[in-house]
This record gives sequence, C-alpha cells and structure tokens, in this order.
Amino acid sequence: VGSLAEGMKVFDRYTLMKIVGRGRFSVVWQAWDERLNRDTALKFLPDMVKPDASALATLKSELRQIQEIKHPQIIPIDNVEQEGPLVAISTDFINGATLASLREQKSDQVFSPAELADWMQQLFTVLEFSHREALRPHGTLKPSNILVDQKGTLRLADYGLEQQVLQFVSRTSGLTDVGPDLRYMSPQQAVGEPDTVLDDIYAVGVTLYELLTSKPPFYTGDIMLQSQQKIPPPMTHRRKELRVIGQPVTRIWEETVAACLSKDPGQRPQGIPQ
Repeated sequence: VGSLAEGMKVFDRYTLMKIVGRGRFSVVWQAWDERLNRDTALKFLPDMVKPDASALATLKSELRQIQEIKHPQIIPIDNVEQEGPLVAISTDFINGATLASLREQKSDQVFSPAELADWMQQLFTVLEFSHREALRPHGTLKPSNILVDQKGTLRLADYGLEQQVLQFVSRTSGLTDVGPDLRYMSPQQAVGEPDTVLDDIYAVGVTLYELLTSKPPFYTGDIMLQSQQKIPPPMTHRRKELRVIGQPVTRIWEETVAACLSKDPGQRPQGIPQ
C-alpha cells in the first residue's frame, strides 16, 4: 500500500484524505465516500497480498457474521473492497482517538483509575452485550482498538476482525509469521485454543494494566513463556520499576486486574468485572 497518496481515488468511490492508523499488517486511511457523502475508514491490507477468489469469498463470509453484531458503540464493518492488487475493509469513520494514543499524550504516560472509570464501565457494558447477544468474543481487545469520540463515548473497533484479516494475509501472502500480538493474548489463545469470552476478560486485564502502568504485563523477552508461567507484578510495583509517577492505583483496581489476568480461565471473573 506504499503507492497510496492523499487525493487518490480508489475503488471508484473513495477519495483518500490522510492516514489515521497503522497496524502490523494494515494501514488505515480516512477517506471520503462519494456514494454516501460521508467520511469512512479504509483498512488497507499489505502489498504482498495476492487476493484470489476463494480467499476473498472466505473473508467476506466471515465478515458477514461479524456484521450481525449491532451495537451503537461497536464500529460497524461495511464492506470488503478489492481492485487489482488493492484490498481494503471499509468501516465507519470515528472522529476521535484510541486509548493507546491518549495515554501516550499524557505527561506521565499513564491514566489514573478515576480517569478510566467511566470508559471502562462503557467497555464492560458493550462486551456484556456482545457476549450475551452475539455469543462471540472480540478476540483481540487492546488499547489501540478502543476509541473515544469527541463526545467522550467509547467505541470498540475491529470486533472479531483482526484474526480474520491475519488468516487472509497468511493464506494470500506466503508469510509464515502472521500471528496476533502475543502481548494481549491469554495463555490459552497463545497456544492456539479457540477464543472464548474469558479471553476477552483476560484482555480487559491487559488493557487496564497497560493504561495504568504504561506497559502490558509481559512486553519483552519470551512473551508466550511468561504468559504461561509468570505472574505479573502488582501495578504499583511495575510503576516503580518503570519510574512512572501517577495517581495511586487502589486495592480494588489491583484485585480486579489480577483476577482478569488469572492463568486459569475458571479463576477469571465469569462475566464483565464490576
């Protein structure tokens, strides 16, 4: 996707405006949709992808199932666009920022529990709905796919999407190292077990740990081994290790995050933590 540029028209309907995000295997552009007269987000897949009819059909079929998850705070997936070597997934454009970028903008690089309380309650409400109604986990929850719009409303991106994209890239690019980001995966996901809602609970713990300390529980070295065998230090201790200054992390937040990060899924909160 290195050939893309501002002002370029793609798929005979979108005019590219600016890059608004980058992933390991994608670049997200804000674009103007001439048919619907609105901004949209286009997640372009990498240049090495060589789409074929079978792989595209599989991707579209998987995304149709995800499209059935409807909640005002889950960013909907609109379509899979393909033209020559270009492949992109279109979604609603949200004028806002991710929790990852908001954290990085803070002077001490961390949030306080009080700053996160309302957003986390919104997150729990959305996940509780999707787990109950859609019976499908997000699968790759992390600070970079949780957005806050201009009104302070939390919006959840890439619901069930990232793993489908990785599978598509793996099938069509010839790459062998196309796994998800281990830093945000539960011990069960890391060894290839099917996703469950309890993996999302683990990811809530990882997300809170990073937002409150500046780093995920495991972020360097053999992350898979650590996720299987090591217990992360309390967030207060991690802050001291990283020389992070911030408002104190209270006992209830420590206990809640530790429970979410339990190695045993049966020891995690069996619903969204309150």
